[in-house]
Amino acid sequence: AFTELSERCVSQMLGLGPFGFGNPAPILLARGVEVAGPAKVLAERKHFNVPLRHAGRMLFCKAWNFGDRRELFSPGTKLDVLLQIEDDPGSRKRGYGSWCLSVKDARRAES
Repeated sequence: AFTELSERCVSQMLGLGPFGFGNPAPILLARGVEVAGPAKVLAERKHFNVPLRHAGRMLFCKAWNFGDRRELFSPGTKLDVLLQIEDDPGSRKRGYGSWCLSVKDARRAES
């Protein structure tokens, strides 16, 4: 659940790095995630930020190269998503959190 992603938990997961060949970054599964609002298109319409809500907590997640699947992320849609925690120095510089979630795959949630 998104509620389990505390700063401490995220710090411990990022501490398992450096990630790369032989040490892949952890992938998290969240089932029944709700698209909580419209996606904000980023560069070249290939990428977007999307608000996702799970277990009462909303997080903005980056969807890199999902432009051709953007219709899947319509507000109110329930999804099963694979996510990866990423260090986010850009957000840190702007005074936000130091990490973000990146969507690795998504499908409509099974009912």
